[in-house]
Amino acid sequence: MVKQILHLRASAFGFQTVIAKVRISKLAEEVRGDYQYTDLVCPKCNQIPGKEGHEIYKCSCGFEASSWQKLKRVIKGTFKEVVKARLESGDKETYADMYKMRLEDFSRFVDATKEEHGVTVDDDASARNLFKLLVGAKFPIAGQKWVIIIFWKDTFEERIALLTSSISGTVILKEVIPRNLALLRETLRVDEKKVSEQDVEQAKALLMQIPEAKEEMLDVKDYRKEIAEQFLKEEEYGQHIQDLNVILEKGKKKLALAKNLVQTESGTVEALKVEVKAQAETKTKKKKQPR
Repeated sequence: MVKQILHLRASAFGFQTVIAKVRISKLAEEVRGDYQYTDLVCPKCNQIPGKEGHEIYKCSCGFEASSWQKLKRVIKGTFKEVVKARLESGDKETYADMYKMRLEDFSRFVDATKEEHGVTVDDDASARNLFKLLVGAKFPIAGQKWVIIIFWKDTFEERIALLTSSISGTVILKEVIPRNLALLRETLRVDEKKVSEQDVEQAKALLMQIPEAKEEMLDVKDYRKEIAEQFLKEEEYGQHIQDLNVILEKGKKKLALAKNLVQTESGTVEALKVEVKAQAETKTKKKKQPR
């Protein structure tokens, strides 16, 4: 069970000091088409059938079904059927549309994370453009900070994500719960524009009292550790992480080599042209000489 009250403490000068007491909860839940928000009813009379055995459904009207898929799914408390229209073919590749929004406008909403997707690229052009987008999402452009929003259609659902990087610099596609599907819980918000120099100095004084974390603190030592050891090896960590800067450097070297090759080929062609021209002039002179 996840604890709901956390006493944030730090060890300083041999004493444990509680810095803050916080109450935590799930930031938001997504309204989905499952049992929590929908009912499976009889397709004939709209009543909820009884269940016998593993998956035998019997309704008072006489209807029977051997699978839940033969029932009708309706919005809970209504008779309105939930129809999942196919939006995409289900292929692994699809087009995703990009949009930008000013950070000050986006800050009015809550970007509750649904899932974080890792991002990799296979070609130099994609690497260069992705880097530009990340720079645009991290640094002020035209006097504004921007949020890069990605929108695409999955097989049955529309998905919304933010192209960004994590605190560790990992490039991620942060899929968020759509605004009109989010059941928000309690949380806090801070306006960074209102942070004063005095606030920064006080934060610095507090931060200096907190001990530095060791690398091992990013691991857990509970029952899951033994399970993970059967499937994960320490030397494998990081093998699947691409460095975007390394890809960009390789791309630059390829462009430089291609440019030099073009220049070399161009020089060779010019040299051949000069040689051919000289040979032609020599033949012309020989023809003009008296016999």
